Amino acid sequence: MTFFDTGLGLSTVSGWLRWDGWRDSLLEAANRALPDGAIEEEFTEAVLFVLSIRLNGLTGGERDMTFSARCHLSTLRARWWPVRALWAGMSAVIDLYCAAFRNEPTHCRTAWRNHRRRIRRLNRL
Repeated sequence: MTFFDTGLGLSTVSGWLRWDGWRDSLLEAANRALPDGAIEEEFTEAVLFVLSIRLNGLTGGERDMTFSARCHLSTLRARWWPVRALWAGMSAVIDLYCAAFRNEPTHCRTAWRNHRRRIRRLNRL
């Protein structure tokens, strides 16, 4: 007796679990939602930006700062050296990923600078 002896059949259950179908349906939905002329990379970057801000908020950071910017800031300003080392490690992992896949070796520092620029721009308004 196996898990799939329920009468549904292995093919039915495996059809529900096919990740390709989920991925394809999400891609279709994203393509329908994108404005004309927008490319998929633009959509992906916007989603990642929002997720980064949400992650930062969930971990106790400022509401409008990305997690990458917080990693750079906390590497510089955390009180205790073990905490600074932890943030520096996360910053290094993010920078390594961005260097390999986005050609941006100082992503966290750049994110911090962009955050400061956004704040200054908002304060001038």
